[in-house]
Amino acid sequence: MFDSYSNFFLASAGASAAFIGLLFVSLTITNVEETDQRAKTNRDALAGSAFAQLLDAFFVSMGGLVGEVRVFAALGAGMAVFGLVVTSQLLPEVIRIGNWARSSPVRTGNIVMPVTSILVYVLQLAFAVGVLLAPDNSALLRLSVLVILGLYAGAVARAWKITRTT
Repeated sequence: MFDSYSNFFLASAGASAAFIGLLFVSLTITNVEETDQRAKTNRDALAGSAFAQLLDAFFVSMGGLVGEVRVFAALGAGMAVFGLVVTSQLLPEVIRIGNWARSSPVRTGNIVMPVTSILVYVLQLAFAVGVLLAPDNSALLRLSVLVILGLYAGAVARAWKITRTT
């Protein structure tokens, strides 16, 4: 059952590594001389959360390549906690600087993106714990693998927003 995902994990590990490299490239070509503190804070939070999601996808996919369901699930749980911690550290500054204020031109995206990240991380944690408790449950395993696609979607959306706001 778990072996059927090996090609997905191989492709995912390579893709996440490539996306991490592209994220660094996009950050180096963005306007680092930004004087608007709100825009700079927003860009930094987007970059940090995209990086966290790509790291999550990378390590969980690498864990899947080990071929042991419990290693995959443990890495999934650990990386979900890591993602929640990163989000909890980035979010207060974004709120404080006014990116959630009614007057912010990108308010909706600044609220939707972290909320969806939290949801994806909570689902990842729940499915990973479920797989740890019931490693033979193919439905939970499939959902744990599908969460990786949610991580990619969030990371690519953030990277796209970084390039569109500079």
